[in-house]
Amino acid sequence: MSLLEGYSKDQKVACIVFLYLVCQADMKANDEDFTLIGMLAEHVGVNHVDLQNMSDAQLREQILSFSYDQAVECLRMGYSLMRLDNSNDQKEIKLLNLFADAHHIKIENYKHFYKNLGTIKDLTALDKIVLIALGFHMVEAEGIIQRSKIQILIVICNMMGLNPEDVRKLKVPIQSLFKAVKTMSEFSVRRIVEELVTIALSDSRITTQEYDLILPILSEFHYDFEVMVKAAETRLAYNKEYYDLYTSNTTVN
Repeated sequence: MSLLEGYSKDQKVACIVFLYLVCQADMKANDEDFTLIGMLAEHVGVNHVDLQNMSDAQLREQILSFSYDQAVECLRMGYSLMRLDNSNDQKEIKLLNLFADAHHIKIENYKHFYKNLGTIKDLTALDKIVLIALGFHMVEAEGIIQRSKIQILIVICNMMGLNPEDVRKLKVPIQSLFKAVKTMSEFSVRRIVEELVTIALSDSRITTQEYDLILPILSEFHYDFEVMVKAAETRLAYNKEYYDLYTSNTTVN
């Protein structure tokens, strides 16, 4: 598994270009936007030369070549970036609509964006970046980095298609990450909370610092903490062999 799996190199470039266009459409692009897109570009092997070399005609051609699932993923990422500043700028919406129309996807109301897309059962590449970045904050929450937590985070990296060696590069201010989570689908938010709790549970307890880290997300989405803990315990049990396989072969420096 990898980020933007199944995309050709040109499709990856087109996706990154599209996301940058969405961010820049309202002339209010902020550091959070560029940081998240930059991380995604780096992890899928897209550099500034690739972006500069893609013409408008090539961009249109590649966007039209996307499968339905690829188009939905790019739309979801574009929507998340648009909502990072809590706005629905008309220029950003126009870009998203042009993209959606090219794939016969009808967005009736951006206030209910995810309902227009039907059932969502996966994380976007951007969601995965945010999850791992938040995971690193969870590992550091107590001020002491424990081997068990690093091991679980590395396992999650493998599950998300991210190179464990790059985890430390994902240092993003936590408030920026909270803002990003607020723009995601219900499925994505729940998955992120469950994985964060899984990291916290790796030493069989959840500290005050760890609880405080996810409290803003719990409060924003009115999640019951005990329900999230049970879901994380179920996830740990379900993936036990997978976790054991990776943690037994993991070297933590």
